[in-house]
Amino acid sequence: MLRITGGKFRGRNLKTLKGKGTRPMLSRVRKSLFDIIGNRVEGADFLDLFAGTGSVGIEALSRNAHRAVFVENNQRAIQVIFQNLSMLGLQNSSEVYKINVLAWLDSVSEKNDASLKFDIIFVGPPYFKELANRTLQGISEAGVLKESGVIFVQHHKKEKITVPDPFTLIEQRRYGDIVLSIIKEKNK
Repeated sequence: MLRITGGKFRGRNLKTLKGKGTRPMLSRVRKSLFDIIGNRVEGADFLDLFAGTGSVGIEALSRNAHRAVFVENNQRAIQVIFQNLSMLGLQNSSEVYKINVLAWLDSVSEKNDASLKFDIIFVGPPYFKELANRTLQGISEAGVLKESGVIFVQHHKKEKITVPDPFTLIEQRRYGDIVLSIIKEKNK
């Protein structure tokens, strides 16, 4: 069972997937993530990459993000995202894309669309597949981070994060085997 940790839907349960198709973010790590984000989430455009069942983006909406965009390739996970959004009445403040994250970033890099720029980007890929680094490169090339935006990457402690230009690593926080890397544009 996955529970929303803050905001207007605090304490509400979210549907999850059984099996190993996704790895939901631990509640304590999600709570810590949003403690770090703080009030910055209010009114923010939030991008949830490798969204799984949508718990991170839904948490952002619960805490008054303007909108959340979910990108996930697993069909069963997409169905759960839609169920969770519907259960909470969040369909109008969200967009869901069933596509490979790297392909989605590649497709938006060709567009210069302000609606495809985000204040906060969360990246939660499967571990040990080099997807965190490839996704950071894709974010850089696509230009989807707003000027004062921030990227949070969840990865295993044994994975080395390589931060491409124009980004810089601000901080890393460790929660057991999980690390949250906090990344911004240089000089922002």
